[in-house]
Amino acid sequence: MGKKIQKDKKSKNGIKSKKLTKSKNKPSNSAPLNQSIQGRRAAAQALINPKDDVKIDPKASVDKYFPNRKNYHIYQYNSSTKLPNLTYLSCSLRKIDFKSNKFYIVQILEHDLNKELKLFTRWGRIDTKGSQDIKSIDVNNCYKLFMNKCNSKKKEGYFEIAITQENDNDSEANDNDENDSNKFEKLIEAIKNDSKEEAYEINIDKKTSPKITDSKFGGLPYWPKNKQYPKNSVGKKLTFVAQINFEKEKVKSPLPTNGILQFFILGDDDFGLDFNDQTSQDGFRVIYHEKIDYSINKKDIEKMNLPTHKDFEFFPIRNEFKIFLKKVDNDFINYEDYRFINYFQKAYKNIYKKAITKDEGPDSVLEDDEGFQLIDEFNMISCKMLGYPSFCQEDPRGNIYFNYKKYDTVLLQIDSEDENVAMWGDVGQCTFFINKKDLINKKFTDVLFNFDCH
Repeated sequence: MGKKIQKDKKSKNGIKSKKLTKSKNKPSNSAPLNQSIQGRRAAAQALINPKDDVKIDPKASVDKYFPNRKNYHIYQYNSSTKLPNLTYLSCSLRKIDFKSNKFYIVQILEHDLNKELKLFTRWGRIDTKGSQDIKSIDVNNCYKLFMNKCNSKKKEGYFEIAITQENDNDSEANDNDENDSNKFEKLIEAIKNDSKEEAYEINIDKKTSPKITDSKFGGLPYWPKNKQYPKNSVGKKLTFVAQINFEKEKVKSPLPTNGILQFFILGDDDFGLDFNDQTSQDGFRVIYHEKIDYSINKKDIEKMNLPTHKDFEFFPIRNEFKIFLKKVDNDFINYEDYRFINYFQKAYKNIYKKAITKDEGPDSVLEDDEGFQLIDEFNMISCKMLGYPSFCQEDPRGNIYFNYKKYDTVLLQIDSEDENVAMWGDVGQCTFFINKKDLINKKFTDVLFNFDCH
């Protein structure tokens, strides 16, 4: 559920400065079945070409430093009549002379379940961990990439060894590395299991034109007759963002099961957010209509001359879309959530059996590559209600200068996953928070509004 976000600052949860790239449109690692088979056969045939003299070790295992290595295996081509044996795409090279003492490892790795392919390389000085790189690749060019990597290094003076020889003198250290890898994987699972909550993912229906009483983003809102429309303190009308008609959604407590809940913001540069008091409902408003008058139609609302997303060049809601809620059973905490460090410390103590102080976070006790992986595992965002929030910058509830911790529930979150739907500044998101008791009691006058971007 959701997508990955980019971070370039130090987190309050103790994670080092790291930069992750959004993966909005991930390239597919699969191809149609007939193309896949043809590609594999063509690559297998290429192996008998004498100019490609790379010796590939059939006994090699997934490199010990590859994240989640237990879920991957060395990719192998299907056997054919011309090639009776499977071909494992894994190669280890060395360069040893009076100037160099280096290693270079290349592996094509396949996920056990989704069959996603990864090009993994690791290089550096012998007897060190070195550096590494991981890229998603397609089945049709994996062999070419593999051979290019290996042969280019051989031209630089590297020679091949069997990967199985790499650690002959380091078996005890490998056992420790394997144990640490297993512990880290258990750490991730423990955090997920401890933090998982139910949420409702917001899905976009781009094919159906929404009615005035439907759950939707943008356009004109439902509005009862003879009720005052929301304005800020100087009389400027707020602009409609979203509404949820709970009578048309399958939800349960703490969300209401009847009525319409609406969200409005000011059409200015800060979208109505007061950074000095993010609970001030002057530039934003959350309004609940417990009873719905279904006789009200679009023409009735058009007569009110209300502002819409079309009136502002950079309004975050770009178009009008019908939306619907879908229940998600396992929504996990985000690593920028101010509560993340509590889950991390608890899991670390239980799994690693090591003492950790209240001020120590992941960057204090984990390797850099593990820190990257931890970020990757806990940085998913989406449009949702309930569950855990995500942030481009930091969680305002963790700010010691404000008393925002009581806002423990995500009332609504809208991200910039699809720029035709929403774009909050520079690929950001907005979140409305509420106290869970207030939500159960349908009290929407005390809400925390947060907007941030990159």
